[in-house]
Amino acid sequence: MNNAERFDRVVVLDSEVQAELVDSVLSARGIPHIMQSYHDSALDGLFLAQSGWGQVDAPQSFKDEILAVVEELKAGPPPAPETAGTAPGSLAITNLSQVPAFITKDGSEIRELLSHRNSSILNQSLAEARLPAGGVTLEHYHRQTEEIYYITHGAGRICIEGEARDVVVGDAIAILPGQRHKLWNLGAEPLRLLCCCAPAYEDSDTVVTEDEPSPEERPEAPGASNSGTAQK
Repeated sequence: MNNAERFDRVVVLDSEVQAELVDSVLSARGIPHIMQSYHDSALDGLFLAQSGWGQVDAPQSFKDEILAVVEELKAGPPPAPETAGTAPGSLAITNLSQVPAFITKDGSEIRELLSHRNSSILNQSLAEARLPAGGVTLEHYHRQTEEIYYITHGAGRICIEGEARDVVVGDAIAILPGQRHKLWNLGAEPLRLLCCCAPAYEDSDTVVTEDEPSPEERPEAPGASNSGTAQK
């Protein structure tokens, strides 16, 4: 690469979670880039009134590769080969470290471990979700799917139909179809959780009930309820 090559805008990103995931992939692949948030009020002394979270700046020689990465992450889990655990009774084992990540409609980073897309499982799905420190999902509900969240790393706060509760490692959370829910990461490390959905998760079953706020407008997590599980 020519050291004097300019860094120009390559692509606009929709959310902070998407930006962190794209940044991670580009860094891992050694692709030179700069992540520029539109919510930085100190950019040339001007506030950028732009839609989206921000942009990726990079040498134009890397444009196609960066666009391919963004599209891969938006596309969700790839279809599995026909021979990969699709026959009834066949052995299907998936390791988390080998599962590609994508951004779901609520803004969280998802790695789908098992579902009808990559195994003989037909009526449910299991995925890992991650929220960065300070991150928050968009409030949403599922028309048909019921969910179980199981916290494996970090600490957060869940709000279901207006009732908030602090959650920590080891907590399991029941979410019924039609219940509006939202999750905050209250810790200094990524919040990680397993999500079990029945029937299997589908974007088409997910209804987002709020627009994504800018970092300046992002609401703080509501106070947790003292009923039920004790605050931790």
